[in-house]
Amino acid sequence: MGDAKSGRSSIAKVIFQKMVSKSTKLLGETSKMETYDFKIQKIEFKLYDFPAKYDINDPPPNEQMIFRNAAAMIYVLSPQSDIVKAIDNFHNIYNYLKKKNTNNCSIFIFTNKADIDLNQSDAKNEYQIKLKKRISEDEIDIKEIEFFFTSINDSSIFEAFSKVVQKMIPCSPNICKLLNHFANYSKI
Repeated sequence: MGDAKSGRSSIAKVIFQKMVSKSTKLLGETSKMETYDFKIQKIEFKLYDFPAKYDINDPPPNEQMIFRNAAAMIYVLSPQSDIVKAIDNFHNIYNYLKKKNTNNCSIFIFTNKADIDLNQSDAKNEYQIKLKKRISEDEIDIKEIEFFFTSINDSSIFEAFSKVVQKMIPCSPNICKLLNHFANYSKI
């Protein structure tokens, strides 16, 4: 879910359909929900790409089930987005999930196109502070949300999506801890 022109569909096409990032400029606006199925080992996942103008307050019954059972929600915005409008939309989605979701849904915010608009670390830090401040104004605990700067033009989108998948895999924190210990001790 996310803001218009933030690159939600481009992200999905690059990750799941191996589309070349330059080709995503030809994609039109998402007008209806799209589904992407993928499997890691024996665990099956579904990713739903909703249009930017999606009304979370009145979803059809089949989409209510999606929100009720979701394990994770990725909200995508761009530094070019109207931050007030984008975060108002995020608040609506967040509040709906808090009321209806039965899976303790993990929440992620991807600031996409960061390589174009926020190419210096100072700009990223300023944007992150502004974003977190705006989100916390409505009494949302920032600690419940994981933030990532992403781009379809480098590995950052794959790294961020990997973190989302890791959060959804049972025992993932233990596995990650073990892998980190292994890497540290073997000096990899």
